Amino acid sequence: MNAFSSGRTTPVSLLLLLLLWTGCAGAARVKPGLEVLLEDSLALVKGRRMGLVTNQTAVDSRGQGIVSLLQERKDLHLVHLFSPEHGLDGSRPAGELVLNRVDEASGLPVTSLYQGSRTVDPALLSGLDVLLFDIQDIGIRPYTFASTLAEVMKAAKAAGLELLVLDRPNPLGGGLCGGLTLDPAFASFIGPYPIPYVHGLTMGELGLLFNTRFGIGCRLKVIPMRGWKRDMRFPDTGLPWVPTSPNVPTWDTPLAMALTGPVGELGSRSIGIGTASPFWMVGSDASDARTMAAAFNDLNLPGLRAMPWHWTPAAGSWKDKACHGLRLLATEVKAVDVGRAQLALLEMLAQESDSFVWNASEAQRRMFDKAMGTDAVRLCLEEGRGMERLLSRLADDRKAWLRERSAVLLYAEPK
Repeated sequence: MNAFSSGRTTPVSLLLLLLLWTGCAGAARVKPGLEVLLEDSLALVKGRRMGLVTNQTAVDSRGQGIVSLLQERKDLHLVHLFSPEHGLDGSRPAGELVLNRVDEASGLPVTSLYQGSRTVDPALLSGLDVLLFDIQDIGIRPYTFASTLAEVMKAAKAAGLELLVLDRPNPLGGGLCGGLTLDPAFASFIGPYPIPYVHGLTMGELGLLFNTRFGIGCRLKVIPMRGWKRDMRFPDTGLPWVPTSPNVPTWDTPLAMALTGPVGELGSRSIGIGTASPFWMVGSDASDARTMAAAFNDLNLPGLRAMPWHWTPAAGSWKDKACHGLRLLATEVKAVDVGRAQLALLEMLAQESDSFVWNASEAQRRMFDKAMGTDAVRLCLEEGRGMERLLSRLADDRKAWLRERSAVLLYAEPK
């Protein structure tokens, strides 16, 4: 008989019940900037005509969306919505243009910021008194939500409009950062500024960096989260995870995306797009699964292992092709050295087959360079040179980045 089966309350059962209640009550340990705004910062927006840059990820700890939360307040005046890549509901595929529309649920006009030119016309902000930005980022440089923030900041500066960024967690935590820092010569919408591939900042901190270090200089105010710590992974926050786009279904997908995303740019390997676990696998219709997994495990990369895997994508450039290769396993996220693992995986694939690089088109090579933020990696692969000379650059870039970002941290580094 256990403490709950006797039909009477005992000191032991009371203690167990208290522990269970404490665990449940503390499930949502972090309040996103949205909740902080609604609880104690409404004076910033009351009586002002608000525009909102957002998508499906802007929810509170109970899963309620920002648009309905703002509209149900009679003292708030939300008048216009703006959406990033993938659209207001996050359903559009990567790279697909998003059109303007009217949101049926709210009745508000939605202006797409991902159509034609990626710059934001300041005229779009006319008639507004304040602009809010609330979108969940994923913590890696090539993802375009941070670029959208930068363009919105430039437009707000030109329009003389105040911008409030409602902060959210970095799903990989605030300590995991690495990869080569972008060379400004390779700046693009998937990397506008010289930051590393994995940056370890929140969207609010990125905004502060863009505003100060990179000189945008808009009227920016960040509404910080309450309770978030830099060593938290997304499950530690107690917040509901909302997929940020069709190929980011889980909170840890960004880690896999950082490792295999560059591989996908070259086109000669499937990275699981069109499966239920995009980015977690690498291979092709001609690869040998056991050999690839063994070769990866021989690299002895901290926090990562691989197993043989077989898949047939239902969409994407590898649709309906039976693929074979490896499936990544993250055994300890905080131990992963993203930059080193990126380079090691790329070198391993280049050694497996010359076609890995040489079969890529000129457009694919350019996209690869933009994603990596440099052509140094591709040149090493094409010339058959090892990645050793880039390892010291990785270390130097990381040290410089940790110093640089310290000026904009809103949440303290772990002691």
